[in-house]
Amino acid sequence: MPITSKMPLAIALFLWAAAAAGQNQVLTPEAPLPNRLGELLDAGAKKLSAKDFRQELLTRTLYSSKGPRNTAILYAENGKVVGTSRSGGFTVENIDGSWAVGANETICSTYRFGNVVFPQRCVFWYKLGEMYFFSDSDSDRSASVERRTLRQ
Repeated sequence: MPITSKMPLAIALFLWAAAAAGQNQVLTPEAPLPNRLGELLDAGAKKLSAKDFRQELLTRTLYSSKGPRNTAILYAENGKVVGTSRSGGFTVENIDGSWAVGANETICSTYRFGNVVFPQRCVFWYKLGEMYFFSDSDSDRSASVERRTLRQ
């Protein structure tokens, strides 16, 4: 194939690569999940307002898994937080507490997990595709994020 016939293909590939580099990252099954706020925002996540949180997450069970621990938590309309946590499929601990809207559209909760009472924590919630994340910050791109998923 002569070089002149390869030139349009080379130009098209170059332009496609340049355009792709300028767009937000998209999560693919092979891509690791974001674990920092900057990665989450770069992937296209949107911050949820308190109204969005109520509409999308109240009375729905949020799941998380870290190592052998699986947790299910529900934020109820009456301001209660209830759930369970299972470690290795054997030990089940109940979670109960309360939640409220805090400053700057944060969701603040305090709860008891087993015999441990956690102090109030106010977090920002984000949505990326069908996944939800929360972070202690909405501006520190190096802040960690934690993932939660919904099951119908």
